[in-house]
This record gives sequence, structure tokens and C-alpha cells, in this order.
Amino acid sequence: MQNNSAALRLSLAALVLAGAAACSSTPADGAHTAHSEHGSSAPAAEVVAGIPIKPGFAIREGESGFPWVFFAGSDELHAFDAGDEPGENVTVFVGGVGVRSTEKSTIRAYAATREGYVARIAGDFTWIFPAGSADLAAFDRDGEPNEQATMYLGGKPFRSTHLETLRAYEQTATGFVVREGEDGFTWVFRAGSPELAAFDGGDVPAENSTLFINGKGYRSAELDDLRAYQAARN
Repeated sequence: MQNNSAALRLSLAALVLAGAAACSSTPADGAHTAHSEHGSSAPAAEVVAGIPIKPGFAIREGESGFPWVFFAGSDELHAFDAGDEPGENVTVFVGGVGVRSTEKSTIRAYAATREGYVARIAGDFTWIFPAGSADLAAFDRDGEPNEQATMYLGGKPFRSTHLETLRAYEQTATGFVVREGEDGFTWVFRAGSPELAAFDGGDVPAENSTLFINGKGYRSAELDDLRAYQAARN
């Protein structure tokens, strides 16, 4: 009888040890889920010091806590990287974040740069060009062109060589794709989404939401997508 009791105690001890080993080698459900989500999800845009990275610009975090923006390869950037934080600077709020640089025009150009488009500052006007375009190269070489179109976006004057460029630029937002629908509305989809693929295949969502932005009607399968698109444009 004593031998049976001893054997039973040994069996129970083995089970406890085995359970402890299993717990130590297997993460908790919450930890495992968090790891999986981190590994499978990609950020909408790479962010440094609280603001997104944009082509043609470099972002640095200053000792003051403000993000600094410089033109990539500029003398100001090299000086900052060498430890010379400019004493004379300007601060402009971009998307609710205070951004610093040596010139206000640098921050204006950064704020106006969108996916596929490059901004240039000339006085009170922000010039917009498709990235890599002949019009951009001509502007950088010769200055402001004689042919120009002007559009006010957010109460600020924007110019380009073609009005169509400004209209297309106005609708551009990182992470979203727009399509002109036969119903007269501009449809908004998240880039790479099944809804976009279905729409391009001729399947217009029967259930949809409409949101007017700057007097123009936009539609999508989800109202939340329209609101996120509106926020990404600003």
C-alpha cells in the first residue's frame, strides 16, 4: 500500500514538472498573438520621430524633442548630423506635430509632398509636379514656367503647369486608390484591397457610403475608409 502511495506521489510530481516545462516553452496566448500580428502586419508609412518619411527629405530627432526636416543631402543635414543643431530655426505644425527646420519653405515643401508628386516653393505658391516629370526638370532648370494653372487647396494657393495635375494631386493619399465611377462619384479604396480588385473587375459595391470632401462626392464600401482617406489627404 505504501509502495502504491509513493508511486502515486511520484506520478503527480512528474505531471507538475511537465506542465511547468510546457508553460515555460510556450508563450501565453496574448503574447503569441501580439508576436504574430507584429510579424504579419506592415505599417502604412514608415515614421521617424512621429512624422512620415517622404522621398527627397531626411528626418532627424532633435534634443528638444522636435523632429527636424531637411532636404536629403543638404549642407544643413550634414551640419546637423555632425552635431550642429541650428540656433536659428522655424517650427511649423504638420498633421498636429511640431516640425522644425532652418527654413519655413523646407517644411512647406515636405508637407506638400505626396506619393508620386514633388513640391517646390516659390513665394506664396506651392508648385506641384509629378515625380520625375519633364515639367519638374524644367522648373528646376529654368524656374517658373509661363504656362501655369492655380488651385486653392485648404485655403492655400497651389500651382502647376496643368490643372489636371492639381486635380489628381488633390485626390492623392498614401495607402488609397481612387477610381472614377460611372455614377459620377469618385470611388475610394484601400490600396491592394479585395474591394479594389472587385471594382476593377466590374463589380461595383451595392452597399456603399458617400462623403463630400471639398464639395466633391466620394464613395466607398465603408464610411470609415472615406474618413481615413480624408484625413490622409490633409
